[in-house]
Amino acid sequence: MTELSIAPQPGLVKPADPNSGQKSQFGLFSDSWLELQGYVGTALEMPITEGDFKAKYGDFGGEQQVKDCIAAMQNVKASATEFGNPKTLRAQLISNPNLLATDEPPEEIYTHTVWLGQRVNSTAGRFVSGYQSVLDELGGLPPKDKVEALKAYLFDETLGPIPLSKTMSDEVGVLIKKLGKFEQKMNEYNEILQSFTRDSSNLVQMVDQAIGAATERIKGLEKSRDAAYKAWKDFTIAAVTASIGCALIGGIWHRSLVVLRYWLVAQQQ
Repeated sequence: MTELSIAPQPGLVKPADPNSGQKSQFGLFSDSWLELQGYVGTALEMPITEGDFKAKYGDFGGEQQVKDCIAAMQNVKASATEFGNPKTLRAQLISNPNLLATDEPPEEIYTHTVWLGQRVNSTAGRFVSGYQSVLDELGGLPPKDKVEALKAYLFDETLGPIPLSKTMSDEVGVLIKKLGKFEQKMNEYNEILQSFTRDSSNLVQMVDQAIGAATERIKGLEKSRDAAYKAWKDFTIAAVTASIGCALIGGIWHRSLVVLRYWLVAQQQ
């Protein structure tokens, strides 16, 4: 006889950790899930993917390589929009409060995941209530009737655990398939981005050369700056010293003229 199980497939639920006290949780609500959301959010905020690239940065060597890299970033951003986020979910709920109560899952992956979480929670509640109702009815029944009652519930084609489990399995499978396609696209775009950012790429080598040239130019300018500053400083000190000398000489001449003037006045008297 085939063994029946309503337990979720391996990987869908993260086991509880008695050491940390962490309860078991749906696999997608894990650190990896949070990291994916962070990556998506970063892609949405990249300013370099906005507007006309040439209008912003002009023409330069290796321009096509950079444009290809930017195109990959724009693809990541488009996929990030397809993924969704809490902000878009909140906006959708404001315009459509029944968004998560539909029979069909939403298009955005984030909203789809929240929708599935609610479906899992609702189905779990139906399992509990179904088993509880059966147990309540078994109290005064003879053994044979108890078996029949349990069989009737377990193999109920509408409300039994088997069809409910099948529905959950199918709905989880739809999301897993959607996530798989999303991951495949992201991997392709990331591969393109990595091809431009590896140490061996022409783009990185070009940037390193440009930085090296700029660094040497900066060092040369710093030397010129220091020499110019020293020359200015020396000249300024000399000029100030000369100015002080001129002031002293001027003062002496002025005093001499004043004395001479008084002497001439005295002579006239």
